[in-house]
Amino acid sequence: MGYILGSEPTLLDYLSALKKLGLIDRRQSNRIRATFIFRNSISHYNQGFTAVSDIESMLHGVENIFTTLYLPSQEWKEAHPNEQLSEPDRHDK
Repeated sequence: MGYILGSEPTLLDYLSALKKLGLIDRRQSNRIRATFIFRNSISHYNQGFTAVSDIESMLHGVENIFTTLYLPSQEWKEAHPNEQLSEPDRHDK
């Protein structure tokens, strides 16, 4: 995904690439976006305190990303050691 992500990818770059590769749909994109928002809120905006439920929500989101995107990508990589996903057309939305 290096070509479609560029040198300093943002959340929107990642979501766009995952959509173009057909790996996520709108609902999954919203879930990932919510996880990033929780993470940023916890990390940057709450000086000295955070609700346990906020941390649990963020961790559930990370777990979801890990189990639905990362683990399957590793399984695919192991099953296809000499293959690579083709780059999607950069002009497709």
